[in-house]
Amino acid sequence: MKAIIEKHPVFSFIVIAFGWTWPLAALIGQSLVFPLLALFGPCVAAIIVLYASHGLAGLAQTGSKFHLSRALVPWAS
Repeated sequence: MKAIIEKHPVFSFIVIAFGWTWPLAALIGQSLVFPLLALFGPCVAAIIVLYASHGLAGLAQTGSKFHLSRALVPWAS
């Protein structure tokens, strides 16, 4: 599986994102929780593809790029 994701990362992302999102979205009549979980499909797919292709170092490097701006969060000092 890892070799397929490394060879075709964009295709793998699309398949995982749709594979996560649509089955959960189809359960909208059962509970509101399922469609809310479906919203995270692209995020889950991105994390899986990033982990498979770059490992924990890739996840750490990508996570280190996210930070809160002081302009957006005025109470942070």
